[in-house]
Amino acid sequence: FWLKVRRKRRETLPCALSMAMFVDRHASACRRLLLVGVLLTCCAASLTEIHDDERSLCLLQGKSQRHTEIGSASKSVDARAQIGCTGDLRTSLPSNDLSSEGQNFWPNKNGNSNCSGASSFQSNVDVSKGPSWSFKDETASIVSSHPCVDDDTNIYLIHRNGKLRKFSHGGQLLWTNTVNHEASQGNGQFAMSGPALMNGLIYLGTADGFVTSVNMSNGVTHWRVKAATSAGGDAWSVTAHAGMVLVSMRGDDWRTGLGIDYGGNDVVIALDGSGGEILWRWIVPNSRMVYNFLGSVVDKPPSVLLSTSEGRPYRVRLCDGATLW
Repeated sequence: FWLKVRRKRRETLPCALSMAMFVDRHASACRRLLLVGVLLTCCAASLTEIHDDERSLCLLQGKSQRHTEIGSASKSVDARAQIGCTGDLRTSLPSNDLSSEGQNFWPNKNGNSNCSGASSFQSNVDVSKGPSWSFKDETASIVSSHPCVDDDTNIYLIHRNGKLRKFSHGGQLLWTNTVNHEASQGNGQFAMSGPALMNGLIYLGTADGFVTSVNMSNGVTHWRVKAATSAGGDAWSVTAHAGMVLVSMRGDDWRTGLGIDYGGNDVVIALDGSGGEILWRWIVPNSRMVYNFLGSVVDKPPSVLLSTSEGRPYRVRLCDGATLW
């Protein structure tokens, strides 16, 4: 304990020893207990400062380099430059609620980067009259994820068969992207993830471990990257914020032979939103998994909050995937 304090905070040790000597020589029994409590509080504060300094090394001592293994290849990625995790550790992240076209009304599950579900908009529609329009996939494929709504009130919807569609607010079908439907080979449980909008692109993940980005304007596939071996069939969601995309998928050591697969994933993967480059992988500790993954982005430091299937919360730093707590 004292070695760590002396190494990181040399000025703390003389002060602490002086307090201890004062306690031994001059304090009564009751005052001794009180001063010892003050001493421990001061030491705890010093250790907190040490912990903060160690967490800041990624940002304050130059470039943060991560070596990410993709297949058999290994490459070094400057995470700060890729995701905008620069400057002081306590500087706020750029907002993802403003796309290049304007403000997306509902860019991801629960509507904002914190996934709070809050909305500043009100509706005066009389729902008792029924829907103004409806749509049914020709294969009767179901939808298990949320829609997204852009700044022009266009609606984006993904069916489990892999077909991604864009509708006008009046129900007109504007385009259909079938790249994942063609890859599904008839698998009706292929596109399970909830999509997310960012910087003119919509992102989604599929059961074969691919992450896809599609141009929101014309429906053309921007990139499609193999990020993992596979992904679970639960209703997990993509997180997209500040040029970065997070997905939950399954690593090479995913448990097998357990009978029925009820879904779940055991690794969180970060990708660069513009080119699809993998930045880092965060493996769920203690051989546990995440279920219905929903990442909530917070600041100071820029990081994502998530929970395991057992309800254990974690905070993971965005610049390098380090576990903060």
